[in-house]
Amino acid sequence: MAYIYLADVWCDACGRAICRRLRRKGKAPANPDDEWTFDSDEYPKRAGDEEEADTPQHCAAGEHCILRLR
Repeated sequence: MAYIYLADVWCDACGRAICRRLRRKGKAPANPDDEWTFDSDEYPKRAGDEEEADTPQHCAAGEHCILRLR
């Protein structure tokens, strides 16, 4: 699964990290599962399943992508 946040696409690992960071800062919506109650500029929204690719795919984090660093 990917996430949409601040007009970019983030991989699952980076999207979850952003969610954790926003929750720690008290910036998470009251009900993050109800994506109709907030904008993707405020908190990441799920963007469906990722399909397998033939080449490495990294998210908006670029070289700092959590999956790339593994």
